Amino acid sequence: MEDQQKNETGASKIKKALLSLLGIAIGVLFSLPYFLFREEIGRIPALGYLGVLASCAISNGSLFLPTSSTLIVLSASTALNPFLCILTGGLGAAIGEQVSYLCGRIGLSWIERDPEKENRIVRWLDRNSMLTVFLFAYLPLPLFDLVGVTAGAVKMNWLKFTGAAATGKLLKFTTVVVYMRYMLPHFIGQLPEWVQTLYGSYI
Repeated sequence: MEDQQKNETGASKIKKALLSLLGIAIGVLFSLPYFLFREEIGRIPALGYLGVLASCAISNGSLFLPTSSTLIVLSASTALNPFLCILTGGLGAAIGEQVSYLCGRIGLSWIERDPEKENRIVRWLDRNSMLTVFLFAYLPLPLFDLVGVTAGAVKMNWLKFTGAAATGKLLKFTTVVVYMRYMLPHFIGQLPEWVQTLYGSYI
């Protein structure tokens, strides 16, 4: 019995690692066009913003697959208006997060559940539901799908959930884009010239 539990634990860890790698690969795949076709996207900005909206919706709608919509928004900001990328990315993320909320609301049984984590999240939601959703949407933690499912399961008000999730995502995107595009260059300027050249070729 003990060996079986160890095998199951090992298999679960491998599964989570593979899902993480797959999520990273998908995030990079969605981000690449903004690096490879920067000039073309700059000439057709509407298509670029639509891509941000769709890819962020897909990234946040993929249950328990930690794909980074932040990377997508940051990449798009190198070819398009950074603040419009933040807004469209935030809207896409808010749309995508409806999947986890609705799955919890209708009680889908095929979702892999973690009762211990869910009970903890329920307690947090009971204390301050909007703050909990906002913090998990803002912080770079791969737990927001579980928060969304739990929020749906406890029938948290949909407008409160969506508003808190969208605000958290928008603030996270803003923090990363402002830091990477407007603050980091000042620090890069103190580094060797080859580092500055490499940074300038991507941002």
